[in-house]
Amino acid sequence: MQARHVICLGLGTFGAAVAERLAVDKVRVTGVDSDEERVAELQDTLYEALVADATDRRTLEQLPVDKADAVVVSLGEDFTASILACLHLKEMKARRVICKAISRDHEKILKRLGVDKTVFPEVERARSLADEIAWPNVLQQLMLGAGHMLAQITVPKSLEGKTLQQADLRRRYGINVIAVKDTVFDTDFRFNPDPQTELREEQVLLVVGTPEAIEKFRVTD
Repeated sequence: MQARHVICLGLGTFGAAVAERLAVDKVRVTGVDSDEERVAELQDTLYEALVADATDRRTLEQLPVDKADAVVVSLGEDFTASILACLHLKEMKARRVICKAISRDHEKILKRLGVDKTVFPEVERARSLADEIAWPNVLQQLMLGAGHMLAQITVPKSLEGKTLQQADLRRRYGINVIAVKDTVFDTDFRFNPDPQTELREEQVLLVVGTPEAIEKFRVTD
């Protein structure tokens, strides 16, 4: 099976982090940046790293943008550069264009151009940090779409000693327990836990439900 190929235009903090992670995940990454030092730092990590102007159509025409699985655009705070690059990419029939946005107006323009996905790294990380502070007993969470989320959450004191069947979390809170692990230090969950599994405070539950249902369960004493 041929490895996936992603082109990263811009190798600043965000672009470099994406490119390096993709490389770890065995994706062939072509990185492009006008800064020679940035390219030099990644040339031994990526499939290929090129010094070039990512907004120049002639540069993009030398790349297989229409065959790559995705093109990630992260060209700093100058939103005109990313707009120009995305315009060229869409005209060149890139399969999937993902662009870092720096403002809501920037995002609107990108969507008008047909960009497939926009991301706000700073905003998304800030929200995640706020949730970590507000929900200290929620270890991880992931939005699933359709108004539901997946969360790892520690067992509340009030459920200590009860079985999953006795806790009746689906009826009381509207959440489903899909797995249990004995401590936060364990790496593996036990999926489809037995209804007679006894709950302990040090355990971690993997649950699915709406954010409102999980919040209701989270604040249980």
